[in-house]
Amino acid sequence: MMIKSIRIMVRDAGDNETIVEVKGGVTKEKLEYLINNLRAIVSMSSDVMVSREKEDEVMETSYGKIKNIIRIYFKDGYFTSPQVKEVYEEMYDEEMKISTISTYLARLHDEGYLTRIKHGKRWIYQLRKEIVEAMDKKSY
Repeated sequence: MMIKSIRIMVRDAGDNETIVEVKGGVTKEKLEYLINNLRAIVSMSSDVMVSREKEDEVMETSYGKIKNIIRIYFKDGYFTSPQVKEVYEEMYDEEMKISTISTYLARLHDEGYLTRIKHGKRWIYQLRKEIVEAMDKKSY
């Protein structure tokens, strides 16, 4: 028996709905494509939910303040540790060592919140596109 189409709807805890559909005869390749997309959707959704829960818990810590700075000032581009340090010290009127900032940024990268690339001897960071999209969606 030939399957003509498959449609899967995923709704997360925030009632965000994603539909993935394959039409026109379901082949092995199309089914694998569907499964891979479904895995990506579920993975991204759980990453965003965990991120939101952690945001509420750590907002008053230095780590939470750095996440807040990144969401506000560096949402749309690349940035470095010294740039975050400058904004942190100006915004919160307290000093922080560059090594501490670098440690927090590395942790955010390891947790999947940031991407990074090596530029000379420094890392350049960027907020993950999935996080930015979720933030944009949340603001509506």
